[in-house]
Amino acid sequence: MPKLAFLKGVFKAFCSDPNVRKIVLVKELRKAGLSIGENPMLVTSASQMLGALKAEESAPPIASIQQFVPGAKVYAEYSKVEIEEIPDAEMHKIAVTDLILLNGDRHMNNMLFKDREESHPKLILIDHGSSLPHPARGKNLVDAAKYEWLAYSQFDRRLDPTLARKVLELDTEEYIENLKADQDPVAQMFGEVATISEESYMLVRLNIRLLKVGVTLGVPVRNMALFHQVMRQDSKDIGGEVAKFFAVHFAGKTADQVNWSQVDQNLKEILLTPLKERLTPSL
Repeated sequence: MPKLAFLKGVFKAFCSDPNVRKIVLVKELRKAGLSIGENPMLVTSASQMLGALKAEESAPPIASIQQFVPGAKVYAEYSKVEIEEIPDAEMHKIAVTDLILLNGDRHMNNMLFKDREESHPKLILIDHGSSLPHPARGKNLVDAAKYEWLAYSQFDRRLDPTLARKVLELDTEEYIENLKADQDPVAQMFGEVATISEESYMLVRLNIRLLKVGVTLGVPVRNMALFHQVMRQDSKDIGGEVAKFFAVHFAGKTADQVNWSQVDQNLKEILLTPLKERLTPSL
């Protein structure tokens, strides 16, 4: 049986083959007394789990264990019309989650839906392993996030009023302290591979500021999302300003050293610029 260490559903498995990507440990996990349901999904990625952007060849695989959700369906089982009938209040939760944590891997297979009687389907987000990237080491995530939810019309509108109010009321430093409180014990258990950098937390500060400015201006969610995502339009790359913006305003600084007034002003200029004119800056 592999040596396992558990904390909040995350485990580290020491295996002889460092290239293992899929680990089937259902029987062993049950022997260890962990209740994981009849059909658990075990997903591993040494290069992505918990923000690990590179793993040494000798490093053991790291995996996440996800609880199976009975009755959940992938987006392909719904028509675009059906998905676009889901209220903004539900769909916009995706945007708030991904924009704050810069989860650059939100393709449609990481969004599940579960039917509910006399109501719209419930949205279930899975696989957050690409969240909280380091601004430099996670360039493929920071420069060009993949928000496939932008294919739906809900994101052409302003953020849902209830969510908008919560964004404006969000205490950024308290939020980051809560993230650290959850993450630090994991880092102590797993070491550097599970450590979130201060630069990543600084990126969270920028992302929350982006949402607050966007809500205040009343711009569509799409305008805010394109701060992270690059899109091809009329043979030009638009959006994807976050990496250059971070390098200019945040690199090598603490929160107290950032010129937040200048940050707000520059974010306003970006968000109010017509999308077709928001050409992706080069680093």
